[in-house]
Amino acid sequence: ADSNLRFLCPDWTPLDTASLVASFDLPSLDAFFDVALTDAELSALPADSAQALAAARRSLADFHPIRIHLSPDDLSLTLSLQTAFLPTEERRVIAPHLRPLRFRWQEHTFIPER
Repeated sequence: ADSNLRFLCPDWTPLDTASLVASFDLPSLDAFFDVALTDAELSALPADSAQALAAARRSLADFHPIRIHLSPDDLSLTLSLQTAFLPTEERRVIAPHLRPLRFRWQEHTFIPER
């Protein structure tokens, strides 16, 4: 989904989005993977799965859309890597290795949760 993000004060006065977002660096592609697969782990995968995983990572390297979800319950954001544009086999193989990233609001910016 395309997004339009606006920040407002409690009295609904708009805030300068550029200054708020500038302090928040989007994570790299590698941050969304639960672990970095070693060459040995890749070679242990069936050949078609290893090829699909490598193809998915190549496809995501240049363009990796991120869904940002603001929690209605607390001051946190969850970022998820979107893979809908990948071929079905690539999505199937890459899905078990992906993880969402959570950030929480602290003072003036969102920081990663550990």
